[in-house]
Amino acid sequence: MTRLQEMTSPPDTSAGVTERPGSGRSLRSSSGLTISRQTRSGDTPMLEYRVSARRIDAHESVADCKDATVVLDTDVMGRRDAFNPAELLLAAVAACMIKGIERVTPMLKFHMSGVEVRLIGVRQDSPPMMASIDYELIIDTDEDDRRLELLHQNVRKYGTISNTVAAATKLQGVIRRKT
Repeated sequence: MTRLQEMTSPPDTSAGVTERPGSGRSLRSSSGLTISRQTRSGDTPMLEYRVSARRIDAHESVADCKDATVVLDTDVMGRRDAFNPAELLLAAVAACMIKGIERVTPMLKFHMSGVEVRLIGVRQDSPPMMASIDYELIIDTDEDDRRLELLHQNVRKYGTISNTVAAATKLQGVIRRKT
């Protein structure tokens, strides 16, 4: 069985354990997330995420994950009602940062009532790639500047998507209080 077949074959989720050839035992949650017993460094379980995307026609594609479907702008002329691949990347970075904030604010006992992330991605043509991504985290809070910066450090240090993107391109930004 090829790796693609392993990824697309429905796993046996009896008792929440999935046997997969070549990767040992793995636990599968109801949301489709797989916690693999196979590890890169030998001591930390690795997570797997699965998304399936398909072309509908020359103007539209869709991506599915869990119970969600996202319309993708794959039209060469562009679509105003869907995210193109570059915008999806920026949205993934934003979602990662917001999720990171949701995760660390209880631990830091950081009080806030809202978060907004604004991103600008700069694409170069040759070779085509995101040359840089700048972001602004806007937090609705009365916390002092030191605590705001502590939140920013935690978001940057523990974000899976932001760390992955930062390894591939220039990712830089600021955090500020909503005025």
